[in-house]
This record gives sequence, C-alpha cells and structure tokens, in this order.
Amino acid sequence: MLLFDQLLSAFGSVAEHCLPSLLRTLFAWYDRQGVDSPLSIELRMRCDSKSKGDVQEKTEKDYLHERRDLAVEFIFCLVLIEVLKQLSVHPGHDDLVMYIENLAFKHFRFREGAQTGPNAQNVNIIADLYAEVIGVLAQSRFQSVRKRFVAELKELRSKEPSPITTHSIISLLMGMKFLELKWFQLKNLKLPFSLCKNATYFLEVKDKDIKHALAGLFVEILVPVAATVKNEVNVPCLKTFVEIIGIIFWLCVYHILKHRDPKMCRVALESLYRLLWVYMIRIKCESNTATQSRLQSIVNSLFPKGSKAIVPRDTPLNIFVKIIQFIAQERLDFAMKEIVFDLLSVGRPIKIILTPERMSIALRAFLVVADSLQQKEGDPPMPRTVGVLPSGNTLRVKRHS
Repeated sequence: MLLFDQLLSAFGSVAEHCLPSLLRTLFAWYDRQGVDSPLSIELRMRCDSKSKGDVQEKTEKDYLHERRDLAVEFIFCLVLIEVLKQLSVHPGHDDLVMYIENLAFKHFRFREGAQTGPNAQNVNIIADLYAEVIGVLAQSRFQSVRKRFVAELKELRSKEPSPITTHSIISLLMGMKFLELKWFQLKNLKLPFSLCKNATYFLEVKDKDIKHALAGLFVEILVPVAATVKNEVNVPCLKTFVEIIGIIFWLCVYHILKHRDPKMCRVALESLYRLLWVYMIRIKCESNTATQSRLQSIVNSLFPKGSKAIVPRDTPLNIFVKIIQFIAQERLDFAMKEIVFDLLSVGRPIKIILTPERMSIALRAFLVVADSLQQKEGDPPMPRTVGVLPSGNTLRVKRHS
C-alpha cells in the first residue's frame, strides 16, 4: 500500500507539468479495462429478461465481475483525485473535463437493487469517490460543474414524482457533498442559491427526504464558507444566507423531534450546532424579535419544558454546553435566564434531583461562559470537523484569523 501511495504522489508531481497527457493515458487505460457501467448492466439484464420471458437474477459470476469493475473504478478515482489538484495550472481542456463529468454524474444516478447486493457497500464507496473527484474538479472548473449539476437536477425535476425520482435526486445531491466553496462564489450567488433558483426549490419541494438531503448539503458546503467570513462583511446575499440558515434550523429541529433513528438525530443536532455558531458568531443574529423567536424554538426543542430529559437522548453533553456558549456570546441574558436557570430549576422547589443531565449541562455551560468572560477570550472558534474522505485524505476545517 505504501508503494501505491508513493505512486499516487509521483503522479501528482508529474501532473503539474503534463496533466493533459497524463489524463488521456489514464482514460485510455480505463477504457481498455472494459468496465461495464451500472446502467449498461441493468439494460443488458432487462433485455435478457424480455428475451427469455422471465426475470433475470444476477449470478455469482456477475457479482465477481462487478467487484472487479469496482476495483478498477477505485484505482481510477484515486489517481484522478491526486492529479486533478494540478488542473488549475492547465487552463482549457474542456474535452477532458467533460469526460470526467460524464463519468462521475453517471455514478450519481440511482439504481434499483444496487443497495441489496453483496457489493452494495463498495458501490456506495465508489459513488463517494466520484463525489470527491467532482469536489477536486470544482476547485478549478467550478462553473462547469455548476452548470452540469443544474442541468441534471432540472432533468430529474421534470420527471413524474416517484420513489425512483426521489432517490435519484438525493443521489445527485450527495454527489455534491465535497464541494469546497469560496466566499466570492457565495457572494455572487453562484451556489447553492442559484442552483435551486434562489432556494425556491428548497422551499417548494414536498418530499421530506429531499428536503433533508438539501439541508444536509447546504450545511456541508455553507458552514465552512461562513467560517471564513469576517464579521464586518456586508453583502446583499447575506440576507438570503440568513434565510437559508433559518429554514435549515427548522428542518434540523424537526428532524431531532420527529426522527426515531438515533444516528439521524445526532447528524441533525451536529448540523444545528454548527449552524448556530454561524448564526450567532459570524452573522451576529438578526433583529431582537427574530433572534428571540428562533432561539426559543431551538431551546424548547432541545430542552422541552416540564421534561426530565434532553433531546435527542444519549448525546454527548458537551454539544449542549457548546450550544449554550454560542448563544451566550451574543445573547447572555437569554442564555442565563431562559436556558441555564431553567435547567437548574431556579425559582422552583426541588425535593429530589430528577434531572441530573440537565443540571450538569447548565452548570458546565455556566462555568464555560464565566471563564470565557473572565479571560476575555473573544468569539469561540468554529466547531472543528475532522473526517476522512473516501480516498483516505483527511478532511479538516481550517483555522481562519
């Protein structure tokens, strides 16, 4: 594996000087492998079914062939991810960019039955790798990727609503999850607002799964951008940005309250946690009335009145402590009176402690806020994300001054 990593690194170094030739050679190698596209496999099986008059099931040989194809795709994507980092110093070459886009977006299309076979996990890994390829490609060919995404989304939206269409839209959205936006792109409303016609699609879409997928995508690509924005930045799109965040706030809260899957509740809470930092620390809230209303709905959802529990359950308490800290940074009175005092049952008779988790959160939050004020630490840093990309590269939220 070490030798393979060294080979990838060598490809990356060579790509700086001769990327077009390297890509053409890589494409020729890929084409010679005779990889069957997922759609061509489905089409072939449907044709066989019609000719034989029965339903064709995949054989063990088919699955082995599919696994071999997935191995080829895996190597192909890893090389692409490494060499495309040098694409910015090679302007033009639209034909090569188009080849990559065609291949990647083909893997973002939903396939019935793909999630049930023995290779299902590997199929998902390859789709994620192609999403990472698109993320790297977009760093230097953003407009091309944006236009392709808009075209694909428009085509899917024009189809009759069905479970397959819903899954196809979600698969397409997941293909965009590794985009790394720059502030000037957000400022010019290039993405994500223009992708969804200033978020009207986001507002109008009825399917909850699509709404949640969109919300997740917005969180992934907007929050890191917001971390780079200086407090004094004032651009026209900031109002739209706040509106989008407000909508996602509501979706996160809805998800936390209604979803029974603990994993999904945790994802929603962490999204809310990161968005709240953007709202309180970077955007510095809205009007007093709007901010009060928004914060109250969040607090009532996480710490229901009259309840002994927190929502969602079985969540690390430090996330709740941080949420209170972020709120206290701009709305200290609200954080103390509406959250900390309430969790401590201030003003209410206590015969026996029935809410240890809530009290623990309140006391820890009080100490964190008090210490921060005493030390004059300023704004708390953005919640850091350390994850691993499908290729194995480390994904981090960078520090910004």
